[in-house]
Amino acid sequence: IQNFTIGNYQLGNDLYASQGLTLKNGCIDIEGLHVNLTVNYNIFGSGNTEDCEGDQSNRRKLPQSPSNFGNGIHVLPTAANVAIYSDEGSICGWKYGVESEANNVNLYGIYTFDNNVGTFLNNATDNSCQLCNSEYNVTGLQISGGSGNTISVGTAFYNDQYGFWIDGSKHNMITNNISYFNGLAGFYVGCSSTGNVKSLIPCTIVTSTGNSLVENIAYDNDKYGIAVERKSFYNNFDENDASGNTTKDIIDGNANCVYNNYQLDTFATASPKCIQ
Repeated sequence: IQNFTIGNYQLGNDLYASQGLTLKNGCIDIEGLHVNLTVNYNIFGSGNTEDCEGDQSNRRKLPQSPSNFGNGIHVLPTAANVAIYSDEGSICGWKYGVESEANNVNLYGIYTFDNNVGTFLNNATDNSCQLCNSEYNVTGLQISGGSGNTISVGTAFYNDQYGFWIDGSKHNMITNNISYFNGLAGFYVGCSSTGNVKSLIPCTIVTSTGNSLVENIAYDNDKYGIAVERKSFYNNFDENDASGNTTKDIIDGNANCVYNNYQLDTFATASPKCIQ
């Protein structure tokens, strides 16, 4: 609907994809420096949007027809020093609820439902997402490429694939988040979209290295609590609590503890046995 450049903005009403999109298929595009946006109303895409306002207390685990088109909010690579704050507004029914391709973007209190990816950091650098909440998406929050991002004090529930996914990205900090009832894993480090931790053709072009997952909670996920794909090296896992996950609470596809560091994690089941 609109391209935002320098200044402070807030929504005046709910926005709908049917009202029209930008040339880059966004409801809101942010392309300039020093933009502050308050999301105080809902941003509805063309997919299912019932979780923005509906009763979520007794819902199914899978999203209903998430959209594969358009962006609720798109922070373009030309932007920097952007802050997006959610005040009772939700972002529903998009390919990407929020997509950032920029440097120095701060997201706070973002709520995303029924998207392909709730919040997508796409080759982004030095972004932060604090108190971000993702439910009923395919993936809750994905970091692909880029480096130096921080995800803290967020939640990811009932996502079809992953709660939090680090895909070919480096030196990110994921701390104090909660991830449960997700279809494949609460936290996944690697490139596979199917949770194939022991892939015969692992990610070798851009690997997920040097990331830190600290003091997160992962429970009751349908496959893994925390999963690391083979060839994802030099990541740190400290004081995470993983329990009640169906296949393994923690699994490392490298089949040893030479390449990744585990300290003071809590779990019932883990592979390999050197995880601690």
